[in-house]
Amino acid sequence: TRLYVADATRPGARIVDRTLEVRGAPAWQPDGRALVVAVPRDDDVPRLVWVPLDGGAPRPLLDGYSVNPVWSPDGTFIVYAQADDGPDFTLAAIEPDGRPHPLPPIRLPRAARRVSFTPDGRTLVV
Repeated sequence: TRLYVADATRPGARIVDRTLEVRGAPAWQPDGRALVVAVPRDDDVPRLVWVPLDGGAPRPLLDGYSVNPVWSPDGTFIVYAQADDGPDFTLAAIEPDGRPHPLPPIRLPRAARRVSFTPDGRTLVV
């Protein structure tokens, strides 16, 4: 449940932040300077956190349940999964500063947990 980063040109890996108990896969910020990942708080609810790779402090992005972040290719917003609602969940989006980003309503079954963008950033693939 720890977050490590490795340089492909050097041996070994380093822990990004020892205090983070990561839930799910992180999403690289398109410029490579930070990650967004779900981290549980005291109530054990996972919420997205922005984690700089330069040693700075992680910054919470959302107060509500949020997991499985995916950056848009141009870095202008992050798509994530909200809490399950019965057999489905809803996708939502935020901007890097945590403000909501408009997204058409998208409800998916739990099995469709992973999403990605096409390279041009105009289409979300489920």
